[in-house]
Amino acid sequence: EKIMLGCKKFSSADAGTIYLISKDGKYLEFVIVHTDQLDIKMGGSGEKLIWPPLNLYDQDGKPNNHMVAVKCALESKLFNFEDVYHVKEFNFDGTKVFDQSTNYKTQSMLVVPMLNRDKDVIGVIQLINKKDDNSNIIKFKNADEILISSMSSLGAVSIHNHQLVENLENLL
Repeated sequence: EKIMLGCKKFSSADAGTIYLISKDGKYLEFVIVHTDQLDIKMGGSGEKLIWPPLNLYDQDGKPNNHMVAVKCALESKLFNFEDVYHVKEFNFDGTKVFDQSTNYKTQSMLVVPMLNRDKDVIGVIQLINKKDDNSNIIKFKNADEILISSMSSLGAVSIHNHQLVENLENLL
């Protein structure tokens, strides 16, 4: 949660999500969701997160590449969009339904893989709606990409270390 809050603060993003790859490697699970404009705080110290995970693979076992967070996780690739409503490569239907139901407008989006020290992807950080000094929504800058990539790796190492400690405790 601290990593998410730091990423949002330093990039001037209105919203952010952290997904982690499930233990069985089949899903991206929502872990933290924060949206300032809508006062949404789920996961971590917020409300319980009940959103369903994202499938990493379809029924035929092929990568679920029509979802940007999934493609980011599977290919360890960063994505930066000025306006998701104009992106044809990915399916943003879920985003559009959320926007319609909450009167929110997702526009700019930065999606960054969380790499542990072995360079394995353990999750994804997704930031939404970077704001300038006048609260206008703008595209995330190259400097944001560099900073958030570094912070996501820091978060990944921290999460990985926590998982190692949990595994050791379970073993004992």
